[in-house]
Amino acid sequence: MKRVESLAAEPDGLKAYRAQLKQEGRTPNWSTFRDEEPDAYRELREALIRTQHGLCAYCEINIHDTSPSQVEHYLPKSKASRNEPDFDRQLDFRNHLACCMGGTSRTTVRSLSEKRVDGDDYYHQDLAASQSCGDAKKDHEPGNAVIDPRCLQLQHKIVVVRPDGTIHPDKAGCAASGISVDHVRSTIDILKLDCYRLTYARKKWWETLRRKLPRQSWKPALLPHVFLVFLAPNSNGWLERFFSTTRSYLQPAGAEAWLALHSTAQQTINDGL
Repeated sequence: MKRVESLAAEPDGLKAYRAQLKQEGRTPNWSTFRDEEPDAYRELREALIRTQHGLCAYCEINIHDTSPSQVEHYLPKSKASRNEPDFDRQLDFRNHLACCMGGTSRTTVRSLSEKRVDGDDYYHQDLAASQSCGDAKKDHEPGNAVIDPRCLQLQHKIVVVRPDGTIHPDKAGCAASGISVDHVRSTIDILKLDCYRLTYARKKWWETLRRKLPRQSWKPALLPHVFLVFLAPNSNGWLERFFSTTRSYLQPAGAEAWLALHSTAQQTINDGL
């Protein structure tokens, strides 16, 4: 997982719909919103995707192109809390994330740098081997079990991806972030980020990186450009898929130092807006 930004403001369509519900005295309902206001739903989903630089908030697959995507509720919409009288889990944009379909439908695996599609390696007929992300989380109350991808501590590298595509807690990153290894492990388990489908897709991406960026070619003068291409949004605002896999692959080249500098500079820009 990587940190994703929150929406800066509520999209106009959703805001208007909630105002209409209040005026009519109707109870907020997510399914009704999607059915009655498809354009507002699309506006919300696209705003989330842009804010997340085109990646699923959980598994980091690209969802900005023709790949199917959905709006995920971090706090399950079916479990309203008495302690949240002013927070509507169903329609409050602060509870929304953009996610992939969690393995329930085929997703296009597209490389920004190569502008091509990598076959159908992101889908598996066996749902048990394929399901992940929000579709795996279902109505699980996050609590201390599932990390909110918008939390600031995720600027640290809390997971490591290995060449075989497996994903594990990064102990050093967890210590630096203040997020426990157990918390990261439970997030991986509940979201099934280690399912066969995702593990295989990350392995394929690692192999692509090894082919395109062999370590013997890591010349100091060229590395800033490599980091910019593979770890920063492109001119359209999209990040390359499987950010954490790329981060792990490029860590020996100094990616963490570059990311720390880049993140600090971006935060300074955001603070000035």
